[in-house]
Amino acid sequence: MGLLNKAGRYWHTLRHLRPVQFYGRVWFRYSRPKPDLRAAPALRARAGVWQPPARRLASMTGPRSFVFLNEPGALDEIGWDGEQREKLWRYNQHYFDDLNAIDAEARRAWHLALIEDWIAHNPPGQGNGWEPYPLSLRVVNWVKWALSGGELSPAAVHSLAVQARWLTGRLEIHLLGNHLFANAKALLFAGLFFEGAEADGWRKTALAILAREIPEQFLPDGGQFELSTMYHALALEDALDLLDVTACYGGGRAAVGGAASDLVVGGAASDAAMDDCARVRGLLAPRVGAMRHWLRVMCHPDGEIALFNDAAIGIAPSVAELEAYFARCVLDAAAPGLDTVEHLADSGYIRLTASPPVGAPEGAKRAVDGGPAVDDGMAVFAADAAPTGGIDASVGAPQGANRTAGSGAAVDDGMAVFAAGAAPTGGIDASVGAPEGAKRAVDGGAAVDDGTAVFAAAAAPTGGIDGSVGAPQGANNGAILPAAVALLDVARVGPDYLPGHAHADSLSFELSVFGRRLLVNGGTSCYGMSAERLRQRGTAAHNTVVVDGLDSSEVWGGFRVARRAHPHGLQVREDGQGAVVRCSHDGYRWLPGRPRHTRQWALHAAELVVDDELAGDYREAVAQYRFHPDVAVSIEADGRSGTAALLGGERVRWVIEHGDGELVPSSWHPHFGVSMPCSLLRVRLAGGRARVRFAWGERTN
Repeated sequence: MGLLNKAGRYWHTLRHLRPVQFYGRVWFRYSRPKPDLRAAPALRARAGVWQPPARRLASMTGPRSFVFLNEPGALDEIGWDGEQREKLWRYNQHYFDDLNAIDAEARRAWHLALIEDWIAHNPPGQGNGWEPYPLSLRVVNWVKWALSGGELSPAAVHSLAVQARWLTGRLEIHLLGNHLFANAKALLFAGLFFEGAEADGWRKTALAILAREIPEQFLPDGGQFELSTMYHALALEDALDLLDVTACYGGGRAAVGGAASDLVVGGAASDAAMDDCARVRGLLAPRVGAMRHWLRVMCHPDGEIALFNDAAIGIAPSVAELEAYFARCVLDAAAPGLDTVEHLADSGYIRLTASPPVGAPEGAKRAVDGGPAVDDGMAVFAADAAPTGGIDASVGAPQGANRTAGSGAAVDDGMAVFAAGAAPTGGIDASVGAPEGAKRAVDGGAAVDDGTAVFAAAAAPTGGIDGSVGAPQGANNGAILPAAVALLDVARVGPDYLPGHAHADSLSFELSVFGRRLLVNGGTSCYGMSAERLRQRGTAAHNTVVVDGLDSSEVWGGFRVARRAHPHGLQVREDGQGAVVRCSHDGYRWLPGRPRHTRQWALHAAELVVDDELAGDYREAVAQYRFHPDVAVSIEADGRSGTAALLGGERVRWVIEHGDGELVPSSWHPHFGVSMPCSLLRVRLAGGRARVRFAWGERTN
């Protein structure tokens, strides 16, 4: 890179930063506190109830062994700061997420020993574990563990106090964003766990940060301002944790959409801590419902997040776990349904939903009012309206479900359909991910399946689970299964001063058909400084148009963005049969020909049509469509049409109506440390235009 280009890159990166990010970096580098080893303050008595937090998958595989980022390791081989693993893996060692993971109670002895080992081998102020971000997550996890029944030793209690004191002198004011929020969250947890003047000071610092950052980081439409679906899920967990701990020490629960005056408390505020709890809940209560709705909008029908910006599945708690945690922490926890068009205007994302095509089996009628249902893989029908004799098990049964062949009666929890007498004998093992309060189906009785495990029908969550969110592929809760869900990115790169998790993905999208993912963005499998990291952030890793082989926003380093694309001209309309969205971006305006990309999506019951236009001069432009690895893709000899076959037997016909196509190998990265082969359809624009039609409704089996 030439000197002039390098200077331009730095200019377009640095000009967006805030002054605190400059002087804060200097302060953080040269101002280093001394560890304060005084005795810990006394512990505060609880005034309310601590709710079990959202759980992650277990990361401990033995007393001193782990799997982080899908890579195993052992403490005896690596130590706490061994160079054998990348920094993010080592960070995970210091988080202590496993303390509050699924089945954590069974590993409590491991956890206690691990805490003591950490204290012994991580002297105050030394090593990765004392960097403010992992320290913040560890403080919260230790306190959550203690509130959930774990017994912290006197040494661990003392260490918690030393860590909180250290954090007050290492706040990440130069990074801002989720790091500074994590710092504040940790200080609030410590300030409530302990009592006395010192704890009051930690809470005061935390409240000052939260009062500034909550309105800044949580957009009016509920989105977290870094515009990553994964980081949004983490932010929702943060908000629920804060509501949980303030209810534990302040009493009562917060109401959705409430304000400070609307909080339901267990008595009058008697001290400063309870007043601080009310302040935090007053900040969060008006926002947490919108945050939950945002996450529901940005999920596929399989219940997992779309992969926009730095997003990977399995880092944040699952959407189902967050839904259950929300219900425990918040009054009036009922969630409204999703509209055909959901426009998250402040974030810049749109969800389009298409109804199933017409053509239900003769004599059947649709299930209504959330009643029991039978699912034929394309639509859901009331149990008493199923075709005589039930639906043949050979016809596209939803994944993980048993058909009602010969019986008719069925139980559907929004996830899968079973004949009333056809549940596996003895039910399904209760060890995997049961929502709290539910019990297993036993003795072959009627069962309800939440997608991870099967429960007695009577123990299903009240109202079941909305089929549009969290339902495994191909099932719904007594409602019509959407034929297609398209999630569109018409967002800015943001926020301006903190684009570290942004990808060059303007006007990209993801698509699910028949409850299964069809088109996917590339995902995120790694952080740090690497060519692979740059590739995954680049435009070519997303379902959008690549011009002259360049990125629409200039991503560089591990977490930098120089020139940024800006969306404009957004149009959203419903036409009675579906929805049409049109938008442009100017990310290539710095090229000599100043090309401008315009894309239109038209989603109807049985098809999606994508039109791309490119105004201005360019050498080559290619529209890319990445298929999910489970989709078998074929291309006809003419190179202009083909078939995508889904696991359930569904077929999608794709046709290039303008442009020239080729099918090439590519990869998908749904988890950190995971790369899966998949197929990529590349369509070269001809005369500045391309049109691709995806049509569904056929079944091969």
